[in-house]
Amino acid sequence: MPERNILEVKDVSQRFSRSMRHALRYGVYDIFQQLIPSHGDRARKLRPGEFWALSDVGFTLKAGESLGILGNNGAGKSTLLKLIAGIYRPTVGHIRVRGRIGAIVELGSAFAPNLSGRENIRLQALLHGYSPGLLNRQMDDILDFADLGDFIDSPVQHYSTGMRARLGFAVAVHGNPDLLLVDEVLAVGDLSFQNKCLRLVENFRQNGGAVVYVGHNPFQMQASCQRGIMLDKGCIQFDGSIVSAIDLVLRGAESASPSDLKLYAKDQLPFQTNPDQNDAGDLPMFEVHHTAISYQLPSPGANHGSATIEFTLYAHRSQVRLNGLAAFFSQQGTHAIAVSISHAVVLSSGMQKLTMEVPSLPLLPGNYLVKLCLLDERNAFSLWNLGWSDKPLDFQVPGEACLHSNIVKSISSNILFTSHMYLTSSERSDEPTKK
Repeated sequence: MPERNILEVKDVSQRFSRSMRHALRYGVYDIFQQLIPSHGDRARKLRPGEFWALSDVGFTLKAGESLGILGNNGAGKSTLLKLIAGIYRPTVGHIRVRGRIGAIVELGSAFAPNLSGRENIRLQALLHGYSPGLLNRQMDDILDFADLGDFIDSPVQHYSTGMRARLGFAVAVHGNPDLLLVDEVLAVGDLSFQNKCLRLVENFRQNGGAVVYVGHNPFQMQASCQRGIMLDKGCIQFDGSIVSAIDLVLRGAESASPSDLKLYAKDQLPFQTNPDQNDAGDLPMFEVHHTAISYQLPSPGANHGSATIEFTLYAHRSQVRLNGLAAFFSQQGTHAIAVSISHAVVLSSGMQKLTMEVPSLPLLPGNYLVKLCLLDERNAFSLWNLGWSDKPLDFQVPGEACLHSNIVKSISSNILFTSHMYLTSSERSDEPTKK
């Protein structure tokens, strides 16, 4: 049985006026035009003072698909999202959505500033088509996802932009929509909120929902989308894999403003070395003898690959609690594009073999470097590091490498991924084994 189309956009064009005077005059005229039979093809012609924000845009989106819409400012991305959400009516063409829409467009625009967060949840729920029963069932999940604590009963006018993002996203995704529209919301949240949203959107998609996402962070787009559409001056220039779409966007950005893409080396450690780490004697807590990294391709049906990092070390003490940190860099970049921090593992004395797994690592094809730290869980001080002042480990993500696989050029913040570290084997010994 073929998958059903959740969204159909057919030959859609949208025109706007450049001035308020023209907008008011044409607006009244267009209202009357809708009440009488249309003669000719007036809708396809520009009137004085007008421009096309979108021109002949068409695509379909099936259940279970995620689509990223990319392009420079003014390309028509947000206009297209508002047309799909029903905020605008297209000048030409039609848009059909099968099912309910959960839209997060123009963050916070529908919030009543004098009402509390809880009261705004009820207001937003009405706008998203919640039934009273659905809201009662989902209220606890909405409050838990937003995680605003006591601020939930404070007026929204005192909320930060990130807090408004939490509230708006929580209401939109818990209304059981068939199509989720997301416009730049993840750009304002903190790292933990961004990753919680990405996980929830991925679960939504796997359960048969469709997602249309607009943003400027190519790494987040690649992490959350399978397919990409590139808009330029209101027209679709590319419709295909998200990797190829990102490559086209970055290629255009670099050719347009190469001087804006300069990076500065940041070789300092993410955490300072603990000066008290040797307080039990001259010996360090442990010595790392060998490290290695391997990248695993996505399994059938999965979108993201994974990475495994192995440590062989000798612990001079027992009950040492460590967290692992791995920072992933493009081969040509100097800023981390992804960081993973593991849960703690407890060492016993003697030779240890540790494995750190990053189960989901959405990287573009290309060559990468990884810099490592082992951190004291008590105070997050670095007890050992590799790659920050010496040679890092390297690995390759197979596939057709993009011209701009070092996508770090275009992002201002990295993405945090949770990983797991566990003790593979332990051998008691009075002396460390030498390499």
